[in-house]
Amino acid sequence: MWVLEQILEAMSGKSPISVITDGGLAMKKAIKKVFLNAYHRLCAWHLICNAMSNIRVPEFVSQFRKCMLGDYDLGEFRRKWADMIDAFGLHDIKWVTELYAKRKTWATAHIRGKLFAGFRTTSRCEGLHSQMGKFLHSRYNLSEFFLHFHRCLNYTRYKEVEADFLSNYGYPVLQTRFQSMERCAGKLFTREIFFLFCDLLARSAEMVVATCHQTYTCIIYTVRKYQASKREWNISFYPDDDVFKCSCKIIALLIF
Repeated sequence: MWVLEQILEAMSGKSPISVITDGGLAMKKAIKKVFLNAYHRLCAWHLICNAMSNIRVPEFVSQFRKCMLGDYDLGEFRRKWADMIDAFGLHDIKWVTELYAKRKTWATAHIRGKLFAGFRTTSRCEGLHSQMGKFLHSRYNLSEFFLHFHRCLNYTRYKEVEADFLSNYGYPVLQTRFQSMERCAGKLFTREIFFLFCDLLARSAEMVVATCHQTYTCIIYTVRKYQASKREWNISFYPDDDVFKCSCKIIALLIF
């Protein structure tokens, strides 16, 4: 709790809205008390590892991964979970029962609408640990630790300056047919975020509008992937507020 309170103080009282951990009970209790409005999610990688160690059936692990990460609605998720439990005969396994009781912390079907910016694991944190491990060693005394820790900070700052330079000078190569939109994004985003945006822009070209109808408050567009009619999504546009919302609950876009 003390560590989280120091983070809160360093952020001038602004609490995170999303947190991903490996499921430690002490951390779970501390997050609940300190970050009151944060949505706590369990790391997908750790859950898959736990499934392998507790059940030890590769086919189950594969099906569990699909249930956890699949873009299902709640009813479809429940059906797929029940079918999986029946198929592997896991009704009386305590770990499976406890896992399902915590489904709101790991199933995409329940997490839809919560902002995690595409993160499902603690890999970014692990990557930071790996980066610091290149500069620090457990054998260092306190003075050596601070010396090498500052070396690590200087390297990180240098990489940030380098990334800023790449973002501020030169022009990225345009990759899609929406060149005017790409040029605008290239001026607004860092180079790394720009490439992520271009991938999303290219994928958006795969969508087609199937139907469109207007209600009293909004215009609703039904869209599907080109030549794939099984899955559909409803995009609602509210003209009074200039807001787009999608039934997938991933997007809520304001038009400026």
